[in-house]
Amino acid sequence: MSDVYDYITETGVISPDTSDVLTDVQSEWELAFGVNISTDPSTYVGAQVTAETSARTAVVNTNAKVANQINPKLAGGLFLDALCALMGLTRAPATPTQVTNVMLTGVINTNIPAGTRASVGQNGPVFVLTTGVILASNGSGGGIAFGQFAAQVAGPTAVASLTLDWPVDSILGWETISNDQTGATYPSGHAPSVTTIGTNKQADASLRALRNNTLALQGISTPQAQISGLYNIRDANNNLLVTSVAYLENVTSAVEVINGITLQPHSIWACVDGTATAQQIGATLLQNKTDGAGWNGAQSVDIVEPASGQTYDVLFDIPTYVFIYGAMTIVQGTYTGNLQADAAQAVADYFVGNVDGFSAVGIGQDVSPFEIAAAVVQQCPGCRVRICNIGTSPGSLTPVDIAIAQGSRAQTNNTAFSITVVTS
Repeated sequence: MSDVYDYITETGVISPDTSDVLTDVQSEWELAFGVNISTDPSTYVGAQVTAETSARTAVVNTNAKVANQINPKLAGGLFLDALCALMGLTRAPATPTQVTNVMLTGVINTNIPAGTRASVGQNGPVFVLTTGVILASNGSGGGIAFGQFAAQVAGPTAVASLTLDWPVDSILGWETISNDQTGATYPSGHAPSVTTIGTNKQADASLRALRNNTLALQGISTPQAQISGLYNIRDANNNLLVTSVAYLENVTSAVEVINGITLQPHSIWACVDGTATAQQIGATLLQNKTDGAGWNGAQSVDIVEPASGQTYDVLFDIPTYVFIYGAMTIVQGTYTGNLQADAAQAVADYFVGNVDGFSAVGIGQDVSPFEIAAAVVQQCPGCRVRICNIGTSPGSLTPVDIAIAQGSRAQTNNTAFSITVVTS
């Protein structure tokens, strides 16, 4: 009998075709009982052969999946977390949706403590008051206060204007709640309610990209070390604040135009996207920059070097955004989910790097309708994309790549693509 599990070699793990495994098993039966034995699936022996083939294929596939967890470019879940921990990297946690300037009304001097709950409608998502408030006089005999609420469950929770309107907890004296995003129903001069949508826990694809982008985190001076430092800017809650970086360097003693960007002699240029502050970006660029090199960019921030006390005027750029619209016709095929919604979400996930096998659409990266279609098929297996047209305005869509200049970044959302689902 051959060594049927000899699929791990010095070059990696081999995943043989099921037909090859079936041939091996059939050969073993014929070797043991003679070439005239029937291995047709309809026979008792054939059923045994099929079962053995399925068992061996499952073992081979399991071996391959386990082996892949050693490779940081393929690992996922806890295995990927462990590999990233070796570099001091952690997966960004899920964050709850935050709603600020929420108006609460009722009886004057009513105390509404932190932790009080309200919901979107009677049965919608529940939100929790983050800091307690006391209703003060509204000048008309009633009480009023404004507070901030956070979703009880972390992740993206949409909240439309005037929909956070149901007090879940019964507090004597508290009567109404409202999140008016226009401010029209609020007292004159008061700021409207603002909703900041929460995020899901960082996906494997995004974490793998982060690891790849921060391989030089322990270094300084080199371009890769400066890029790594920018990608690892975090807030107090360990949330990553930079989503894309473009970097150029001029090592000559003359002004150079590189990829359309003008760089002064012996200087660098960094274009940074995300929610990091100018102070955070500037401090990181100063900490990791090449000694003696200057900066370029329209953004300016003064940073003090702790070692010398010298103040540096650090320059950088932030990207201009190019919003992408699209229209897709997709065949449902064997996909069993809600293709209309899932395909639109797949497009949004592709742009931010949450689709396995695809990097985020970064600064200066062209947008391809073919890659978008491939990402949808990856996220919605079994469907087929028949047409994918894109453009920078809803009325001008074509199946042609959109060129994005250095210093600009394409973006979209899950409502910008029109999805038409057909059965064939």
